Amino acid sequence: MFKHQWKFFDISDWKKEQDYLEDMHQKGWKLKSTNGFKYTFESCEPEEVVYQLDYRDTNSKKTQEDQEDYIQMFEDCGWEYIQDLNGFSYFRKAKQAMNGKKEEIFCDEQSKQDMIKRVYQGRIIPLIIVFIGFLFIIHSSLDRPVAWILLVVVSVIYIYIIFKFIVYYRKVLFAKREH
Repeated sequence: MFKHQWKFFDISDWKKEQDYLEDMHQKGWKLKSTNGFKYTFESCEPEEVVYQLDYRDTNSKKTQEDQEDYIQMFEDCGWEYIQDLNGFSYFRKAKQAMNGKKEEIFCDEQSKQDMIKRVYQGRIIPLIIVFIGFLFIIHSSLDRPVAWILLVVVSVIYIYIIFKFIVYYRKVLFAKREH
C-alpha cells in the first residue's frame, strides 16, 4: 500500500526533512520516492530509522562509476540508498543496526560543514544569480502594478530562503569553532 503527502522543505530545511521522514517511518510509512513536493511512502512495519541527506555538486561531471562508488561507500557502512534529487542523496539506516550509537553519514563537524559549503556553492549562489537576472528582466516592466507585486513576492521568497540558509550556515560554522 502506498501513501502520498505533499510537503515543501527549502534547501536549508534538510534536518527538518530528515525528522519528517523518520517520523513517517516510525508511523509505518517508509520513503519510496520524492520529487521535492510529493512524498510517496510505502507501508512498512513501524520502526525507528534514521534518515540522512547528503548534498553532492550536481554541476560537475560525475560518471556512473563515481555514483556507484559513492553509493557503495554508504552501503558498506549500513546505509540504504533511496534516491537522488536536486543534488541531495537520500539514505536511511535502522537505529537497531546502530547498536545504541547515534550515527550520521557525516563522521565529524568538518564533513558536515563541507556539505553545507557544497549546498551554498551549488544552490545559494545560483539562486542569487537567478534573482539578479529576474531583477534585470522585471526592471523594464515596473510601470505595471502586476510587475511590482511579482517583484515583491519573489524578493520576499528569495530573501527569506537566502537569509535562512546563511543563518544556518553561520550557526554550524560557529558551533564548530566553539568545540
